[in-house]
Amino acid sequence: MKAHFRRLTGVLVALALLAVACSGGSGDESSSGSDAPPVGDGSSVTTSDGPQAILTSDDIEQVCRGTGQPAASSPDEGPAPHIIVTFEGEDPSYSYRSLTLPDDWTSFLDYEATQMVVCLNRVAATPVENCGPYESDGTEWMVQTFDSTHEVTVRDARTGEVLASTTLESTADGCPFVSSYSEGDPNPVPEYAIDTDQLEAFLAPLVTGS
Repeated sequence: MKAHFRRLTGVLVALALLAVACSGGSGDESSSGSDAPPVGDGSSVTTSDGPQAILTSDDIEQVCRGTGQPAASSPDEGPAPHIIVTFEGEDPSYSYRSLTLPDDWTSFLDYEATQMVVCLNRVAATPVENCGPYESDGTEWMVQTFDSTHEVTVRDARTGEVLASTTLESTADGCPFVSSYSEGDPNPVPEYAIDTDQLEAFLAPLVTGS
């Protein structure tokens, strides 16, 4: 099986953010989706509401370590659904993780709108299948899938307060249809299972308020 998939580069996203800054946008033009590229330069722009920080995924990641982000939002503000962003890793190091969750739970590139941060701390992983090769522009790589156990913590984005927690056990469901590879990535690329159906069921009362 071969798949062709190119990861969005930081340059493309930086250009997009520059366009927002030059137009004086406040993020209202952002589209919704779960594939928000977690990059940015942390600069400031001036909007009709005054100077505002352009938050990056690194600025939000600190919430998973218990440090609130004052420039983010809070679930105490505004009606449901509350905007979330998800990170996965091994505590205390996390990376943005794109997951298939309802579109109105996320806000594309608008980290200031984030109200809750979902932190998936990987505490166990069992290798299942070695997949591939995948190929792009003459580069080939493999993917190693894993069954995974995560400690899930949901935090208030502004204060870092823990709102809820659970343990999530996920089973790998075959080889991924597509994979991405960048220079310096491990080969095979690890693919840790996350059961999004279970995760969505756990998050729904927190996000929707019902």
